[in-house]
Amino acid sequence: LSLITALWAQGPRRTVAIALWSGVSATAAVIGSVLAGLLLTIWWWGSAFLLAAPIAATALVLVALVVPSHVKESDDPVDHLGGILATLAIAALVLGVSLVFAPGRTVLGLILLGAAVVLLGLFAWRQVASRHPIYELKVARRRMFWVPATGGTIVFGSLMGAMFVGQQFLQNILGYSTLEAGLAVVPAAVGLLLCAPLSARLLTSRGSRTTMLAGYGLVLLGFLTTLLWGESTPYVLVGAGFLFIGSGAAFAMTPASRALTESTPIRRVGMASATSDLQRDLGGSIMQALLGAVLAAGFAASFARQIAASAEAQSVSAEVTQALQASYASALRVAEQYPQYATQITQGATQSLLDGAFFAYLIGAVAIVVGATVVAIFLPGFAREQELVAGYAREDADSAAGRA
Repeated sequence: LSLITALWAQGPRRTVAIALWSGVSATAAVIGSVLAGLLLTIWWWGSAFLLAAPIAATALVLVALVVPSHVKESDDPVDHLGGILATLAIAALVLGVSLVFAPGRTVLGLILLGAAVVLLGLFAWRQVASRHPIYELKVARRRMFWVPATGGTIVFGSLMGAMFVGQQFLQNILGYSTLEAGLAVVPAAVGLLLCAPLSARLLTSRGSRTTMLAGYGLVLLGFLTTLLWGESTPYVLVGAGFLFIGSGAAFAMTPASRALTESTPIRRVGMASATSDLQRDLGGSIMQALLGAVLAAGFAASFARQIAASAEAQSVSAEVTQALQASYASALRVAEQYPQYATQITQGATQSLLDGAFFAYLIGAVAIVVGATVVAIFLPGFAREQELVAGYAREDADSAAGRA
């Protein structure tokens, strides 16, 4: 994204390039699950982690042949301390979110979330105090920066969270194999690729706010579709849910990425690129952790209710109860140990996973509504957006002249 901004002048061609980059990079996340499912079907489970090797080798050759050198580099020193603080803060945040809802892990989750707040505060202090901050907060406070950054993080995170919960639903409830579950999310990739150029056109004619809200509407429709999934759900409904979510992500991510680059001075374009990556990495991590935690908590709570309502409740030991509530796979292992109750345990595990998935997707839908509200309130209309971007350019030019 940094190179796109440096090599293409502001205008429709850069917008199209960003749209293609956004669509392809997001589609890669979906295609990865298909390839991983194929490898898990025919080979050793660790092979899924080797997928990146041939892709990286190909990219290395392409970069050497195609990407130019010496394009508007900066010789400012790197703020390594700021980078370390940011890394620790994000790690604590993601782990805290994933643990705070887990049975028996709430206290540890809260401690990690508290540590994340402290570390983020230290990071902000470091960026203000440093002569060469790794993340310039003055730029980050711009409305055309923080609003699209927040909106893009929620949308892409929702896509990854939906895939995370969906894979478990498809394999455990609908009985899909790993390959079939991977292929089931292909409509999300189709939506990403088909809608990326359409989002560029809408963005050029109507601006960031309208394009992002269109994307949010499609993603919300996708999450509402997932709330209808059950034990006998036909694939057409599953595919439709992933198609809507992928299409919406394409419409939302292109304006988010372009707004980041247009509101950032060229000397700080790496910051815009990093923030765009952060939308994917942090958004995906947070939403997977959040929806996964809600899925696990909903599963455990549902199983606890079923155990309490059972006539055999008094004879179920605390150890067995904990194993039943741990996960779907754990419950099936208990069923193997107690074949006389296998049917009841399996039915209970299925119902618990259905309940957990419902609540996870409901939280995802709520997150989309919150993100759409932020975009609708704080992101300006097309004319005002153009005024703000032009004002940022003048401000950055004056700042560059002052430094010179």
